[in-house]
Amino acid sequence: MAGAGAALSGTASAGFCNPAAPAFLHTLDGCVEVNRLSWAVTYWSSVVVVPLSQRLAAGLFSSGTRFREGPYDGRDYDVGVSLSGAVHEDVGIGLNLKYVGLDWHIDGEPYQLTESSYSVAADIGFLARPLVGRGHPALGASVRNLGPDIKYTDWPHKEPLPRMLVAGVGWSTSARDLGWKCCNWGLPEWLFPQDWLLNAWGTCVSYGFQRLLFAGEAPSHSLGIEFRPLPFIAARAGYFYRGYTYRQSQKGLTWGLGLDLRYFRVDVCEDHRMYSTANAPHYRYAFALNIGEPLVRSGGLFGNRD
Repeated sequence: MAGAGAALSGTASAGFCNPAAPAFLHTLDGCVEVNRLSWAVTYWSSVVVVPLSQRLAAGLFSSGTRFREGPYDGRDYDVGVSLSGAVHEDVGIGLNLKYVGLDWHIDGEPYQLTESSYSVAADIGFLARPLVGRGHPALGASVRNLGPDIKYTDWPHKEPLPRMLVAGVGWSTSARDLGWKCCNWGLPEWLFPQDWLLNAWGTCVSYGFQRLLFAGEAPSHSLGIEFRPLPFIAARAGYFYRGYTYRQSQKGLTWGLGLDLRYFRVDVCEDHRMYSTANAPHYRYAFALNIGEPLVRSGGLFGNRD
């Protein structure tokens, strides 16, 4: 999302993009997600957030990426704790503390090599989401992977963490914001309560910015829109630009479809050229299972103020 996730506040998993996001959750919430980027790359994450008070929340999280192609087999992961708080009803701050590891193996001629590295890191974030008129604007920013250089178990040298600045802005509006009425189309009330339908049915627009803070890397940008023709069906479209200093930049269009059934979510999307290689298709799909009270997570891309 090239930083657009920094403006999210509606789910526990938004804390991966911005540590301040869980500050606006008021009940137990969690998510397990598996995301396939290509035939060679798989991303997974899990998180649970527990409110300690009306303005303070703590969480546990883990995530990782597995890359397998030809003789290369690599895995990076992080495990950590989060603490976030609402300093005002419209403003939140947060901190992630995590252990970061990387394991990789090369099994091919003429080399066979196994290596591991590790470090500790912190993410800090800020999120503001004032109520303006009939919509919910949001502004978020985070600095990620602050910490000492990565240490290798068998090599004497060190490498810097991929420290980065991410920022996002967005605007969402829902059927409730517009004063619309909504029926549940004969769906079971326990799965699709009226309040959830009114908050989920809407439109979101977002812009994201991301830049690595070392090696002179060029910034990345994204622009996207999500429209829900029905409260539980999401259609998305966007444009991205990923900048590189020493090789050709990537840019292209994205599209996606999502099915949100309160506790269960499935997403399928295509990122044209972003992940395409000679041996891998350029699509992604994700599966997520949520726990907690969905009314807290509802209200579109940027969360509900009720």
